[in-house]
Amino acid sequence: MNKTIETIKDHRSIRDYKSDQIDESIINEIILAAQSMPNSINGQQTSIIVVQDVKTKAAIAEYAGGQSWIESAPVFLLFITDFYKTNLA
Repeated sequence: MNKTIETIKDHRSIRDYKSDQIDESIINEIILAAQSMPNSINGQQTSIIVVQDVKTKAAIAEYAGGQSWIESAPVFLLFITDFYKTNLA
């Protein structure tokens, strides 16, 4: 079977996190991988915000409908899609 399909089928969502800090180099690798992904018209419409502040994660969890797993994660990556730049082009 195609490796991509195998990876998709093996996906699992884990929402019970350790309180261990995530090394900055790992966060940077994840961001670099996300930025390397293809997007529509190569418009780079996605921004990534790294959230580690406890109060900020709590507020995001509340705004997201009470999703407590956001608050309990040591790091939360917030992906924002902004078509403003695309619209200007």
